[in-house]
Amino acid sequence: MQSLDLSYYNVQVEWEDPSIQNFIDYVAYMNSSKGNEGITLTHCRLNWRGAVFTYLYKVTQLNEDEAKAKKDMLAIWQPNETWQDYIDEVIEFYQSK
Repeated sequence: MQSLDLSYYNVQVEWEDPSIQNFIDYVAYMNSSKGNEGITLTHCRLNWRGAVFTYLYKVTQLNEDEAKAKKDMLAIWQPNETWQDYIDEVIEFYQSK
């Protein structure tokens, strides 16, 4: 990846127990790449966690329209109960700040 001048960051997320800290780490990595030229790719094995984290970043950090961000996420995956609870928890965390 060095030959391509790419940076790689790995946020370890337990599938059945995602945490607020996981998203805080993700935000830190995303913010560290601001101002760099190019594209940022978020992914995971099935791209479900990636879709949720991208949705949450758009809504909590970029103040993008929630309905549009959700539509983009739902095109990839319909979160299960664990992940919907996580979405609600993260959004509540950032709204209370």
